[in-house]
Amino acid sequence: MSGILEIFSYPFVIRALIAGALISICASILGVILVLKHYSLIGHGLSEIGFASLGIASALKTPAMIIAAPSVIIASFAIMFVSQKFKTAGDIAIAIASSFALALGI
Repeated sequence: MSGILEIFSYPFVIRALIAGALISICASILGVILVLKHYSLIGHGLSEIGFASLGIASALKTPAMIIAAPSVIIASFAIMFVSQKFKTAGDIAIAIASSFALALGI
């Protein structure tokens, strides 16, 4: 029992627990909003867009974050624009962007 309590004497463990608690609160609130607005696949879609941008960055021999971060941000705004302009569910726009990015990344 003392070994378990000894873990909590390290400051990085306390910071990790605080960060985990805050992330869980934010994720639970954001998750409900995303599901209700039909954007439940946004994490999957943006990860595949990140995969495609990493493939482009390696082909161009540039640092990955220079290409990946802006392309994921632009893609998230493009998904929102397409879903609002064509009055479709957000998951449809995410699926289109995801399949395009996966093909581009491969």
